[in-house]
Amino acid sequence: MSRTTLVIVAALILLLAFFTTRPDRSLTTDTRVQVAQLLEQQERELKSKRPGSDQGAKLKQTLAAADSIRLPFDQGDPRQVIIKMREAARQDGKFVLINFGADWCADCRVLEKLLQTPSVRSFVDSNFHVVTIDVGFYLERDKTKNTDLASTYGLDLMVSGIPAIVVVDAANTAIASTADGEWRSAKRFTVDDLLASLRRWAPKKS
Repeated sequence: MSRTTLVIVAALILLLAFFTTRPDRSLTTDTRVQVAQLLEQQERELKSKRPGSDQGAKLKQTLAAADSIRLPFDQGDPRQVIIKMREAARQDGKFVLINFGADWCADCRVLEKLLQTPSVRSFVDSNFHVVTIDVGFYLERDKTKNTDLASTYGLDLMVSGIPAIVVVDAANTAIASTADGEWRSAKRFTVDDLLASLRRWAPKKS
């Protein structure tokens, strides 16, 4: 509930109490409790949005924990690596998960740390062949890497941001993509958030 909504509800309760309570128009105990509870809820919401809140502290901890993470970029021509992984997918029925990112990107490091979580790693290993591709500093034209490859999969990194994910099958048909930028704030993901997406994208097993 927004702050504005809370204020409106509290005002309505007060008006209702004014017209329906005892002749002396004083507030009943129940009404006072309701108003107090609403005001306490409003204060809690405001505190949660202030700098230094629990949510902000948790985010800082997440970023600090991933600070030393480096992405496992595949060596050699990423196009050839994708072809190799697609061939493996043809043999075992898995999909290929292509992760476009960069070491300077905090969200990319957090995602990589989440991918290393045992429950996530187990699910990924069972369903995907992963290719991790360095896009460099894609915000400056002369410092980019592999952005042309990203574009072949329908990714405009200026829109999607990074990390950007594409999932393809053995025939190179796109199964899923984060072209809309939904993963550019991966630092806010939980293990459950990540697993929920991966389960949607995984091969359907009979």
